[in-house]
Amino acid sequence: MKYVDFQFLKFDPKPNGTMLITLNRADAMNATNGRMHWELTKVWDVVNHDPEVRVIVVTGAGDRAFSAGGDLSWIGETVGNPDKVADTLKEAGDIVFNVLACEKPIISAINGVAVGAGLAVALMADISIMAEEAKITDGHVRIGVSAGDHAVILWPLLCGMAKAKYYLMTADFVEGKEAERIGLVSLCVPRAQLMDKAMATADKLANGSQMAIRYTKRSLNNWMRMSQPAFDASLALEMLCFLGDDAKEGVAAVREKREPKFPSASSWRALRSGDGSRYSRCRFSVLQKPFFGTTDGECGHCLGVRSVLLEILQAFMTASARCVAVSPPPRALLEELHHRQQTDAAIASISRGTRRLAATWDLR
Repeated sequence: MKYVDFQFLKFDPKPNGTMLITLNRADAMNATNGRMHWELTKVWDVVNHDPEVRVIVVTGAGDRAFSAGGDLSWIGETVGNPDKVADTLKEAGDIVFNVLACEKPIISAINGVAVGAGLAVALMADISIMAEEAKITDGHVRIGVSAGDHAVILWPLLCGMAKAKYYLMTADFVEGKEAERIGLVSLCVPRAQLMDKAMATADKLANGSQMAIRYTKRSLNNWMRMSQPAFDASLALEMLCFLGDDAKEGVAAVREKREPKFPSASSWRALRSGDGSRYSRCRFSVLQKPFFGTTDGECGHCLGVRSVLLEILQAFMTASARCVAVSPPPRALLEELHHRQQTDAAIASISRGTRRLAATWDLR
């Protein structure tokens, strides 16, 4: 590809070897539609092979947003569509690993709100400079899908596991000063100074030893490459969520500007109140498989979801020479709990068993 082939990325080469790339859908707060998402997989290789470019600075058009996440129309087409989900899975991985593969330093100038795929670009940059007035959130759980793409491999490295879990599981926004304080971004400056600071940093890198800077980047990026198994798992689970009912409700809620009423949350409430008969089949499972021969009135939706998770983990353990024996076995645990009354104690017991099993799994 050539620069003229990009529709939603604008390129502005500077005399010092800096290439300024602007996410250019200002009328949509630079939200990523299908075409822009695909372009974000390709651009890093293009600039990497441009001999005139030594440093890349990426920002968003306008004053409101770096990128407001995925375009709702595009996400709506993806939800429940296995072919679209498969395409998105590949592209989301390509964005992350093509940024890592780009030898030249990348600086993000986060001028406004950054969410989703746009946030992946902003935080995967080697140096991230954020306006004090800007806000960022991973945002995935707001629409009923798990945190995937960059977040699982990057956030724990940047701000620690405790903060990563809090912000990824709640999808709360993080403002500029707080993002700098917890280490999520490199620097935070007033918006009026943002581009000046980004370009000054680019000048410093462009005038430095190119070999030393690029090899330093390559070495440090190995911390993220070591996390590829966790990345692949998170991305697959995110895509699985796109095939569920929660994602449909999440997108509808954003469109209608209301709080979501996730089906899985309703199932939890029904089970905890003792009315689990309607959920003897796990509606979240793509396979729509009855669990262990259960019948109506005996098992709830939550038990079904845990059954899926435990079966997956059990399959991983069986296939691995490094598995650790877990007692009691997951199937035995489920069969025992299957005959108990569905109480808070039973739910807590299954949760502990799931966490214990996950803790013993060695990803290597």
